[in-house]
Amino acid sequence: MKLQNTLRTLTFMLLITLGSNHCYAQTTDSIPKKEILTFAEQMPEFVGGNEAMYKYLSRTIRYPSQAHKKNKEGKVVLTFIVQSDGTITDVEQVGTPAGYGMDEEAIRVVKEMPKWNPGFQGGKPVIVKYTLPIRFQLN
Repeated sequence: MKLQNTLRTLTFMLLITLGSNHCYAQTTDSIPKKEILTFAEQMPEFVGGNEAMYKYLSRTIRYPSQAHKKNKEGKVVLTFIVQSDGTITDVEQVGTPAGYGMDEEAIRVVKEMPKWNPGFQGGKPVIVKYTLPIRFQLN
C-alpha cells in the first residue's frame, strides 16, 4: 500500500512537472504568422516617410477628368494591407465614395506604390492593415 501511494505521488509530481514545463514554454507575445494587426509597435511606413509619400501621391495622381469637368473635390479613404515584406495588397475604398473617378484613381495609385518598410511587433516584421485618406483638390 505504501509503495502504491509513493508511485501515485511520483506519477502526480511527474505530470505536474511536465505540464508546467509545457506551459512555461508558451510565449504570450508570439503572433500567428497570418494575423493582420491594425496597430504595431512600429507601424509600416512609405520608404522615405510621410513627406516622400505625399510627393509620390502628388506626382502620380491624375485628377480624374470627370471630376475636373464638374469642378468636384473630395476625399477618398482607403484601407490596404502592408505585408511583412512591405508589399501592398488588398486595397479597398471605405466609407462614402467620393465619386467622379476619384475612388478608382486613388486605388490605382496605391496599388502601384513601391514596397513600404513593414511594421514590426516584438522585433519581427508583421502584417498590418493601414488606412490612408487621399484628398482631391482643384487649384
